[in-house]
Amino acid sequence: MINGNVNDFLENIRGEDCYIIFMGNKYLINGCQCNFDDNGNILNSNLEIYNLTSNTTIFSTTQPSIEQCIVDFKSAPIWNGQQFYDVESSMIWID
Repeated sequence: MINGNVNDFLENIRGEDCYIIFMGNKYLINGCQCNFDDNGNILNSNLEIYNLTSNTTIFSTTQPSIEQCIVDFKSAPIWNGQQFYDVESSMIWID
């Protein structure tokens, strides 16, 4: 990952928004957002990615945990049909 450490990036999207540039397009990774029950337990977590260049949502997942959202993010073929680890070395972290 250009301008950052890939592990730091993955840690950040667990709860913070991050911006990247990939293949000339700017993306917002809307960090995991959780819904909680009355006892403070996570009911579910949601992670979304928006292509700000084309103004489209390219990925959205709602899972029972933050970790499962991250697993889905890493394995989804959302980067021109490729998974995150296949292309992360050409991503520019601009946060």
